[in-house]
Amino acid sequence: MIRYLFLLFSSVVMAQGTFHDARFGFSMMHPTNWFQPEIGDQLKNASERIKLSPEKLEAIFRSHQNSIEIVTFLKHHPDSIEGIIPTIKVILRPNPTKTLDEFKTMIEYSINSMKKTFPDFVLTQPVSIVKLNGKSCVLVEGLNKIVTRFGTGEVRTVMYTIPDGDTFYQINFMDTPKENCNPLFIAVANSIRW
Repeated sequence: MIRYLFLLFSSVVMAQGTFHDARFGFSMMHPTNWFQPEIGDQLKNASERIKLSPEKLEAIFRSHQNSIEIVTFLKHHPDSIEGIIPTIKVILRPNPTKTLDEFKTMIEYSINSMKKTFPDFVLTQPVSIVKLNGKSCVLVEGLNKIVTRFGTGEVRTVMYTIPDGDTFYQINFMDTPKENCNPLFIAVANSIRW
């Protein structure tokens, strides 16, 4: 789902179930037996699976232009399953805000803009400020129906957005009612360090 305007060379280390990206000092648990696609493979996978109009696909590209994908984990290899694949994605994005309240407002605005592309998206909890590993962040939880070439599926999204100076980490956890990964997502969120 993300198109890159540039490529950063990274020093990424995988050891003992931990993902670590030395560029940003970011680390988190690597879910056991989850597939880690190459950066950019998600775009191909999404284009093949999700039925979006060219206009909606372009809107998604525009919304991610200034972001850097740090890592993505998929519960299944894209070629091994039909339909929606539970996913963990970490993105680094610019943060133009100065305060946590401004940051929360920016995230709320972003969610409202996203509803233009995905009108079925509904918040299941109000957007809120929470602590994650001692750091304040904004939590978004919602449900969305997505039409794939295999039929319509419901996707649950839990997104932590963590301001870090002039950037912020966006950690997206996505699963389905059939494959509820919430206990794993909680463990991964608690393992995040930056």
